[in-house]
Amino acid sequence: MVSKKIAAAIAIIVIIAIIAVAAQQFWMQKPKAEEVEIKIGLLVDLSGPLASLGEDIRDTCLIGVEDINAYFAEKGQPYRVKLFIEDTKVDPKVALDKVQALHGKGVTLILGPMGSGEIKQIAEYVTANKIIIVSASSTAIPQLLGITKPEERKFIFRFVPTDAFQTEAIAREAADLGIKGVIITYQGNAWGKGLTDFSKIKLEAGGIEVKDAIEYSDPPPADFTPYIAVMEKDLNELLQKYDKTQIAIIAFSYGEVYTMLSQVDVKSPLFEVKWLGCDGTAKDRKIADIPEKVN
Repeated sequence: MVSKKIAAAIAIIVIIAIIAVAAQQFWMQKPKAEEVEIKIGLLVDLSGPLASLGEDIRDTCLIGVEDINAYFAEKGQPYRVKLFIEDTKVDPKVALDKVQALHGKGVTLILGPMGSGEIKQIAEYVTANKIIIVSASSTAIPQLLGITKPEERKFIFRFVPTDAFQTEAIAREAADLGIKGVIITYQGNAWGKGLTDFSKIKLEAGGIEVKDAIEYSDPPPADFTPYIAVMEKDLNELLQKYDKTQIAIIAFSYGEVYTMLSQVDVKSPLFEVKWLGCDGTAKDRKIADIPEKVN
């Protein structure tokens, strides 16, 4: 009786082992699942005024894609991310063209674009076509972009605080530096106009005179000399009221401020006063060359 039970147990174990081996062979021989390509667009500036920042974003995304695809391969998952990189030059019209081209390739998730002016230009198209966009650097307030209602921003995501916060910091910095009068120069898009409007309110509330707000085109001009002449005129008038240590130029610009500064004569009074920048110029590698030129 005992021997029969042992035999039965052995038989069951053998059957289980056979089933296990058979199952293993079945799964090993099972046809590999067809690879699924996950298409993601990347809209960055690689040849315009934000190129140095755009290159950093591109390189970071490439590392991310490599890591994600390595993870899928390690886990035996049939997925692979394909990144479509497009250069917008921070030009709103180019951005819309690139979005439409990516959509034609079946892309419905886009990282970028970088500029608020670009977001405004593409907002209607991406919403109508249910394309998700994720911008890491657009800061203009929603009212200036036309995305105040939930249905207008359903597919638009932005990672950073709006310019309402940035201009508060700029106004406080100017006050801490003892500034009494400023001249603002700005790029004429939703981002530049928003920064200028908010700054005027906050600077003047702090007792700082805003002498002038000088707008230039978007995309920026190649020749800044007409704008430089206006800034010098405004500065000379401010110098009649304040010491040069109490005056600042506030530039709401992208990397084109490097071009502007490069066209200023080294003996210009513009180089004798402080310059304050913003998120569009922070850590720009080219702009760091200007102090050496002046000195």
